[in-house]
Amino acid sequence: MKHQRAAFLLAMCTTLAACDPSTTIGDSGGKIVLRNNLLTLHVDGKPDAMISAKGDLDIDARPISATPAERGMLMLYYQDVLAMREQSLQMGQAGAKLGFEAMKNKLSGNSTTESKKHLDDEARLQTRQLQLKFCQDQIDIKAVQGQLAAQLSAFAPYGAIVSDKDITDCQKDAAD
Repeated sequence: MKHQRAAFLLAMCTTLAACDPSTTIGDSGGKIVLRNNLLTLHVDGKPDAMISAKGDLDIDARPISATPAERGMLMLYYQDVLAMREQSLQMGQAGAKLGFEAMKNKLSGNSTTESKKHLDDEARLQTRQLQLKFCQDQIDIKAVQGQLAAQLSAFAPYGAIVSDKDITDCQKDAAD
């Protein structure tokens, strides 16, 4: 009964973690928050900017006009952040799955050194692949944010939220 309760609690924790409705990117120069299908860009000393899935941009609760090309880039920016959120969820799910397998092996008595090594190797490979994709998503976000800052002057204050340092740090973490 104790084992069933532990498995149930693990499954509930995994489910609740996957239901987190928000994703945050960045922390030093600003941050991007995806919540309730709306991106909010926070930069110290500047009003918040909001981007919808349709490419609508509001700054300080005022709509900003954008050309069709700019609106397309705003939609791409939104989609890139959404892709990064998916990578985060996949990393969490992969970790939970491997943790569940390790717990199942332990409870069934199949917890040998060889099975632990196999799970560790599998976890390392899967985590590295997901981290590299996560870093690529950051590169994509940075590229679009740079284009937006250059073409849409109202977006310029938000053009450095994802920095070269963020990408370098991500790639370094993925290599470790």
